Amino acid sequence: MSPTPIIIASCVVAVLAVFVAVYILLQKRRTGKAHNGKQGDATSSILRKYIENFVMVPSFKAYSKKEAIEKLVEIAHTRFPENIINVEHAKEAVFAREESMPTGLDNGIAVPHGRTDGVNRMMVVLALVDNSENENGIIPDYETIDHSKIQILGLTLIPDSINTPYLQLIAALIRILQDDENRELLLSCKTPNEMRNLICSMQ
Repeated sequence: MSPTPIIIASCVVAVLAVFVAVYILLQKRRTGKAHNGKQGDATSSILRKYIENFVMVPSFKAYSKKEAIEKLVEIAHTRFPENIINVEHAKEAVFAREESMPTGLDNGIAVPHGRTDGVNRMMVVLALVDNSENENGIIPDYETIDHSKIQILGLTLIPDSINTPYLQLIAALIRILQDDENRELLLSCKTPNEMRNLICSMQ
């Protein structure tokens, strides 16, 4: 029997909670403090540290979840061919992750990711979905917890042979994107540089 939407949503919430919990725990150990200012500083720090591994896509189109993931991996390979050494393996890892636990969150955010031997460096593709063709969204089969249309995709590819802080990075992205003002500002960006500068400035 296939899992019901309620079960899937519950699982996604649990995964999100783990991401955020791990991130906060590591920051507590690092600083010994957990007030909002320090968490904001830590979020900005990890994003700035890995921002060179980000590919920014201000106007992204795909018409299914499968097409979206495939295109995001291919975009990463086009931009950093030296880091994406096996495109098919990278795609398979993300698809496998989606089958075990879907990554659509709420507020139109999805964070597909996969650990794979297809990459030799952690990579992120941050894409703003162009839904101008359909007010209900152009990727209808990418489900989210609150049934919102997908607006922002944050694909993360993690080398399976290297220990990288991808949980903290994903948690940092989720944290800033869940803020209504941050999300609106990001969605208004028209160029990769605008997106990059905005992400670096967010706390």
